[in-house]
This record gives sequence, C-alpha cells and structure tokens, in this order.
Amino acid sequence: MLYTFSFAGEINARSLVDFINFVNSIENIAPDDALTININSPGGSVSDSVAIYNIIKKLPCNVITHNLGEVSSAAILLYMSGKTRTAEDISKFVFHPPIRSLNGNHNYYQLKEVLENLTTDINNYCSIVTATIPTITEKYDILKSLTCEALVLTKNDAVACGIVTIL
Repeated sequence: MLYTFSFAGEINARSLVDFINFVNSIENIAPDDALTININSPGGSVSDSVAIYNIIKKLPCNVITHNLGEVSSAAILLYMSGKTRTAEDISKFVFHPPIRSLNGNHNYYQLKEVLENLTTDINNYCSIVTATIPTITEKYDILKSLTCEALVLTKNDAVACGIVTIL
C-alpha cells in the first residue's frame, strides 16, 4: 500500500496529534508499504518535531520525505526521518537557531531552565542530523547554524551534502 501525509505550515502540538492519529488509522502497515510525507514548513517546535521523527523511525515501512518548497528549522528533523529524501527543483532548506518566546517576568532559575531546554533541543537536533548524514560536518557547521548563523541551502546544495538522497 502507498500512504501519503502532508505537513504544511508550522510544526506544533496540533500537527503532532494529527500525525499520531494518521499513523493510528493505518491498519497493518507492512514493510513493503510506503509512506510519502510531503513537507512545506517554516519549522516550529523542535520537541514536537523530535517526537514525529521518533514515531516515523519506528514505522516498519519505507518512508519517503519530500520537500515541496521549504523545509526549515524544526522541519529539517521531520525531513531527516525519511529513508529516501527528495525535493522539488525550486526548494530550500534552512538551519537556524531555535527560538523561545518569553512572556512576563522570569527569575534566574526559570531563565536557566529555558536555556537548558534550548541547549538540549540544539543537541538533539545536531544528533539527528549528524547521525543521518555523518559527512555533513565536512561541509557545514551545523552547531554554528543552530547557535548563531543561519544556513540556507538550495536543492543542489542539499544534494551535494547528502540531505537529499534522490534527485
């Protein structure tokens, strides 16, 4: 069987629940089945993206992720879950520092917790990217792109470093 799921827009708790419901609705998914995940996303929650990544990696079928136009920020993690990764000719991939919104007043320990959470998100992100494409660090400094300087790649750049696996 062939299945398709699309992520469009921000990755958040709602999209995580939608994906969980989709996976739960598939009965008897088998190793010879295929799931194509189309992505056009500016990113969103790193923790929700890590959860989706973990769910996808446990699926017994072949997973193909496809960049419809933009895979940025936390959506990179979702994209990395594909065994096969494809992209439209006119598309981009953006790595940049994660963001946390802070409303109101915060004490030292609350700010420290936010920083520790951001650090963990960055470490998890780097682990997924470098485990998926060990050679990427020969060409790009992923940690730098997640802490201070954004990295924007075209499809051709992404093919050259192994992010996209099939033209």
